[in-house]
Amino acid sequence: MNRQAPQIGHPIKPPYFMSVENSEELSQLFDLNTFNRPEWLATVEYATDKLLKINDDNQLTPNANLYPLTGLLSSLSEVSDQVTVADFGGGFGDNFLRLASALNQNVLDGLRYNIIETELLSSNFSNFKIGRNALGPVSLFEIDDLRSPTLKHRIYPCHVLLLSGSIQYAKNWTQTLIDLLKLRPDFIYICRTIFNDQVPSFGCRQD
Repeated sequence: MNRQAPQIGHPIKPPYFMSVENSEELSQLFDLNTFNRPEWLATVEYATDKLLKINDDNQLTPNANLYPLTGLLSSLSEVSDQVTVADFGGGFGDNFLRLASALNQNVLDGLRYNIIETELLSSNFSNFKIGRNALGPVSLFEIDDLRSPTLKHRIYPCHVLLLSGSIQYAKNWTQTLIDLLKLRPDFIYICRTIFNDQVPSFGCRQD
């Protein structure tokens, strides 16, 4: 399968890698239906397994945009036995694995890491997680779960809400933020957006 990153202005081919190369044309906007396709699930599984292999070789480190968050999580663990993170659009644990590589074990032991994802990823995560022990603290939820009092309590209270790029692909970003803020996070950590990633050209369509 062709795993090259799609370029803006060019047809997006499976398996739809998220990273976007520079292009001066914006003739093709990102297709939001991508995230409901089996090819996207295959891409997420492939990318996560690749990170797990790097993690097993002790070569994994946080990206520069995530590194400050490791300090915040460490500080929070000093005043709370359990620290809860809600990671919107965190796939099958990419951000978690990178963060975990720089956290002390005592911080990891008290970390509850909740990823809020699409129905496609949420419904397939349990099977993927089997045998992948590094993903132990990770749970997946759907955005609709935040509207359910019986499910929201599993994520609440939330110490840190992580918004790492995915908010720009939400079909209705304002309602998404309203739902996420129901978690009443103590901190909102925003990274990898078109505003701070120095992307020369980028296009996305939202309601």
